[in-house]
Amino acid sequence: MLTYLLAIGVALGSFTFYMIAFFFPELYRKHDLIWSGVGLFYAYVLWNYAERIRGAVLLGQMSAIALIGWFGWQTLALRWEQTPVEQRTHVPFYQDSFGKVVQTQTEQLITYLQSDEFKSKLPQNSQEFSQQATRFLKTAKEWTIAAVAAVKSSFNSKSIDSAKSTLDEYE
Repeated sequence: MLTYLLAIGVALGSFTFYMIAFFFPELYRKHDLIWSGVGLFYAYVLWNYAERIRGAVLLGQMSAIALIGWFGWQTLALRWEQTPVEQRTHVPFYQDSFGKVVQTQTEQLITYLQSDEFKSKLPQNSQEFSQQATRFLKTAKEWTIAAVAAVKSSFNSKSIDSAKSTLDEYE
């Protein structure tokens, strides 16, 4: 279980490192895309072999990820400090340090998630939730059927007949 949480943490950290290119382009460097990909692959390996990672190996992985996470944070903070103020991405409620910016944005997100505006967009009762979930699953099923039919039809010469029979099989 802990390995799965570790994999999710690594994946989120790597994805965040990738998304910095879009939200803070002045912090982005040429090889960040490669390293975020390596991190996502590492998260995939952790997830895939989670049942086999136990004890000292898990402790070692946690230590390595903590060090790499701290190094990544320090790197981003250094890049933020080295960027001239006029070239920095304008962030509302601008603070002097990158950590303060992240803290401010996190506080705003938590406030929004606790607001009545956000809560009004959520399903109000279990029946409404189940209706939305049913619609979502029905749409996902239709998309999956269409994707399977498209893949199967690309392998057969009778693509239209194959697609129709595939749809009939799933209904």
